Amino acid sequence: IHGGQTEDFRPGLPSPNVPDSCRLMIDRRFLLEEDLGTVKSEVTDILDRLKRERKKFDYEIRDLMEVLPLMTERDA
Repeated sequence: IHGGQTEDFRPGLPSPNVPDSCRLMIDRRFLLEEDLGTVKSEVTDILDRLKRERKKFDYEIRDLMEVLPLMTERDA
């Protein structure tokens, strides 16, 4: 994020604006052997740590899609 300006802004660097929010989309693929709850907790553990360390940090998680892994037959 470059203060609402494109990276090729001239002259010099973009203005020093700090956004008040951001959106992060994560596409975490996982193996059959992994548990969905454990996979999700990897992300929430990081976000919870940030929330403890930064007073004004908050987050919301919304699942857009969940696709469980599967195994196909070797001769398929």
